[in-house]
Amino acid sequence: MTWLPHWISLGLGLAALFLLPLWWRQERWSRLLAGCVLALGLIQLHLLLTVLGRPSLPLLLLHELALYCVAPLLFLCVQSLLGMTVRRKALALHLAPLSLVAGLAALQMARPEWLLPIEKILYGASFAAGSVYALVVLKHLGQLAQPASLARVQAVAMALIVLAGLSAALLVFLGIALEHPGFPLAYGSAITALLAGGHLLYQRFPALVEVVGDELREAAEVAGLTLEPRRSQLAGIEIDAKLAELRQQLEAKHLYRDEDLTAAQLANAVGLTPHQLSELVNEHLGINIPRLIKRHRIDEARQLLVEKPALSVLEVGLTVGFSSLSSFYAAFREFEDMAPGMYRKQAAAREKLPD
Repeated sequence: MTWLPHWISLGLGLAALFLLPLWWRQERWSRLLAGCVLALGLIQLHLLLTVLGRPSLPLLLLHELALYCVAPLLFLCVQSLLGMTVRRKALALHLAPLSLVAGLAALQMARPEWLLPIEKILYGASFAAGSVYALVVLKHLGQLAQPASLARVQAVAMALIVLAGLSAALLVFLGIALEHPGFPLAYGSAITALLAGGHLLYQRFPALVEVVGDELREAAEVAGLTLEPRRSQLAGIEIDAKLAELRQQLEAKHLYRDEDLTAAQLANAVGLTPHQLSELVNEHLGINIPRLIKRHRIDEARQLLVEKPALSVLEVGLTVGFSSLSSFYAAFREFEDMAPGMYRKQAAAREKLPD
C-alpha cells in the first residue's frame, strides 16, 4: 500500500500543527490536550518507521509510553473542561503506571525474544485502560442534571471509544491484532482520521472547545458540581465598552442574521479573542455565545411573525439567520415552548380582542 506512509505522515504533520498552538494557550485543558497530541504524534512516528521497514526499538519504547498516556491525559482534559480542579498531584497519580510500562518496555530492548509477548501486554493494557477512562468520563457526564447537546454527543463518542478500546484490547490479548499485517494500517489510519477530523472541525469552528467547555460547565453548575475558578482573560479590557460594542454588532448591525456566523467572527467584530468573548458573555450576560445569537434571532422572529403576516414561517426563519425550517422550529420551541405558527395565531387572536 504505497499510500499508507503518506497517510500516516499526514497524521504526524497534523499532530505537529496542533501541538504548539495548544501549548501556547497556557490553559490547563489546552496543555493536557497538547500532551495527548504529542503522544499521538510519537505513535504515528513509530508506525511510519515500521511501515517503511525501519523500526526502532528506542522509538518503540516511546511509542508504548505514549500509547498509555493518551487516555489519562484526555480524561484529565475533559475534567478540566468540566470545571473540575486538575492539580499536578492528580496528573502524577494518573501517569504513575508509566513507570511499570517503561520497565516492561525496557525488557524488550534487553531481551528481544520477549518483544511480542510484552507488546501484547502493553498494547492490550493500554487499550483496556483507555476504555476504563472513557467509562469514567461517561459517568461524569451522566452526573450532569441537564446535559448539554454537545455533552450528549461527547457521551456517544465516549461510548464508541469504550467499544473500540475493549475490542482492540481483546484482539491484542488474543494475539490476533499485533501479528496481523493490517494492524498498522487500521491503527495509524484511525489516528490520522482523528487528527484530520479535529483539524477540519477547528478550521470550521475555531471556538468549538470553548463552546463545549461553556456548555459542560453550565450543566455542571446546575448539577451542583464543585468547579475550579477560571483565570480571567479579560484583564485590561473595558467591560462596559465591549458589552456596548457587542450590542451594537447584534442589535444595530444585526450580525446574527448571518447563518454562518461563528463565535470567532463575532469576537473579531468586537476586537476580542473567542475565549475573551466567551468569558465576557458568560460572566457578564449569564449566557453562552450560541444561545446569545439564537436569542437575538428569536427576538426578531417574534417581531416579524406579528408585524409581517405576509411572510411565511420559513421566510421569517431564514431572514433572522436560521439555515432551515427545522432548526428555526427547534429554536423557537426552546424559547417559546410552541411552534412559530401557533405563536403568530395567538398574537393575532390577542390583537382582535376588544380593549
